[in-house]
Amino acid sequence: MIGNPVVLRMRGSQALEKGAFADAVTAFDTALQVEAGHSYALANRAYARFMLGDDAGALADTADAIKANRTALGPYGLRVQIAHEQGRTDAVMAEMAALVAAAPSEPATQIWIAGLYRNVDRPIDALRVYDRAIALKPTATLHAARYRARPKADRAGRQADLDAIARLSPKSDFDDSERARMLDETGNHVGAIALYTRTLATHADKQGWLTRRGISHATAGETALAAADFMQARKLAKDANRLNNLCWEKAVSGVALETALSECDAALRLEPTDAAIWDSRGLVLLRLGRWTDAISAYDRALALSPWLANARYGRAIVRARMGDKVRAEADASAARRSSFDITKAYSDMGLTL
Repeated sequence: MIGNPVVLRMRGSQALEKGAFADAVTAFDTALQVEAGHSYALANRAYARFMLGDDAGALADTADAIKANRTALGPYGLRVQIAHEQGRTDAVMAEMAALVAAAPSEPATQIWIAGLYRNVDRPIDALRVYDRAIALKPTATLHAARYRARPKADRAGRQADLDAIARLSPKSDFDDSERARMLDETGNHVGAIALYTRTLATHADKQGWLTRRGISHATAGETALAAADFMQARKLAKDANRLNNLCWEKAVSGVALETALSECDAALRLEPTDAAIWDSRGLVLLRLGRWTDAISAYDRALALSPWLANARYGRAIVRARMGDKVRAEADASAARRSSFDITKAYSDMGLTL
């Protein structure tokens, strides 16, 4: 007897979560023998095949999954990603058109579609998706997504979205945080710091705001004021997650790296098997130029979570810096398969291969 298809699909899903893609394919193969044409099994086997480099198998499975359930959007997105990686521009646009036709108009779906357009280097199409969705039903969430999608040079457009967020969701932290970030981006650190200071006065959970104000001080060259904010933020970091957040924020911004390293180490003493903390440590060491130590940290992260895209792409950057171009590209390719927009995320940090 082959087994219960529900149990087999669960087994396949668990294998996916662990990054055991060959085991996932085997489990979904067996589930589909019992219950042929099941859209969930087909879609997830497609993803496992894609992660194993079997693009032809993934495309076949996504086509069958779409036939079984035309409203499940994941298979469309995977087809877009494969076409983009293969450099088939016409196929990308055809797959996107099919996705748009099948998708509901709800904000979360439109944000996802716009994100796909951005990931396939179609930023103008992404903004058009947001424009249409906002015209139908403006929400703070949609305006926040469009804000992130706009070029940084479009200050008027970004400001308009922030104003809309303040109007639609007056208690949103996003509005104050991004206003301050935008002030920092334009060199107005005094204005950013003033906004962070006002916000701190009204928020009970102060660690994140202290950290951001400290980064703003550090960017402005106000080292002593930055250190004071970071010290207060550290006192509020009572668990591994908060310590890791403090370490990661500094690493992303490239400031106070030695204290960031100490915060990652403190987090690891509390949670030594947390892959995300090892990844944060790797980024700090990358920023410090300690290549061998960074590789070790990323290796630990990937031993715990083999398909953690941040760690794999971070290791790719370190390997590229060390002159190991072949393994760097292998890591970068694997990271892009796990996370479609990973290259942009690191480029935004000023880190490229």
